[in-house]
Amino acid sequence: MKSKQQSLLKPRALAIAASGYAALSLYALFSSRFWTADLLANLAIQFVFVGGIVFGLALWFRARASCAITLLGIAPMMWLLFETPRATLDAEWRGSQEPISLLVFNAYAQNETPEAVLELLRSSGVDVAAVLGMPAENVIAIRDEGVLEDVFAYTDIPSAARGGYPIILSRWPFKQIQDPDDHRRSPLGARGVEIDRPAGSFRLALLHPSSPRNPERWSAGNETLEHDIRVLNSLLRRDSMPLVVLGDFNSTPSGYRSRRLSSATGLQRGKPRWRATGTWPSNLFWPFQVAIDDVFLESSAVLGAWETMGPAGSDHLAVRVEIAFGMKPLTKSDRSVVPLWKRLVLWIDAFFQIA
Repeated sequence: MKSKQQSLLKPRALAIAASGYAALSLYALFSSRFWTADLLANLAIQFVFVGGIVFGLALWFRARASCAITLLGIAPMMWLLFETPRATLDAEWRGSQEPISLLVFNAYAQNETPEAVLELLRSSGVDVAAVLGMPAENVIAIRDEGVLEDVFAYTDIPSAARGGYPIILSRWPFKQIQDPDDHRRSPLGARGVEIDRPAGSFRLALLHPSSPRNPERWSAGNETLEHDIRVLNSLLRRDSMPLVVLGDFNSTPSGYRSRRLSSATGLQRGKPRWRATGTWPSNLFWPFQVAIDDVFLESSAVLGAWETMGPAGSDHLAVRVEIAFGMKPLTKSDRSVVPLWKRLVLWIDAFFQIA
């Protein structure tokens, strides 16, 4: 009798685990309405891997009902993962324009090693850097002492700026995108600029909706995002100038904010879908990290590289990307000349790359 009860215990435990897993996954579909549901939606990729483990155990113990329930739970998380379209990633791109390298970094205003932030910016080799949460010492050093001007010739830090001010550093001149109702400020939540690149100008928006650490901040951040979406859509309709959106979105690709921004503007998120890495917190590693710092691109842009740097004393990792506008990725026939084994090795390397 005792052995029979023990033999029934594992299938029952699996059934309970699978049912709980499926219930949480289905609840995540309501991420636009509930704070807790969005927290779960932000962890969709982690949930998929957990579901794979539960499904494997159910197969091992031949618990068919648990297998079916687990698959039911995996499905909504997979839908959340694929709802946000991703930018074309192609390291072998081709086209007529020179690529642009960009960096987005939440440096953390209370960073205890501000000199490490300056060194990261200096060594990044990018054309344009967008920095949130810049320590006060660095704001003063860049504005008043000309630190980094040998690398980034242009910035526009106002005299009243203090620690945490969102900073744009660029090799090329730029001007602020002005609010039509108030020319003294940017209409975007953080920053918006037009960069006068010799090969062709482009717009850059820097967003930072508030962290969803509680329901109130989650709602406030969503309201900020809705305002920014209206501005971004007006810029997209204004003319054909390309637009790049950088930021600490406080949302992973599967989170509500990311999906909302993409669906409302048509922009595509930069982070490769199956790249096993995150950007916060910097002192942990995937799957205990989440990718909340990133770039959004128009569909005509191609992403040549996506990598993390840092942390340079911050609780975030920086994200460095290379992009080009109006580029054409290699076609299927072009790729056929690359051996299958080499493509498999490159895919595995990209999957397990943790910067």
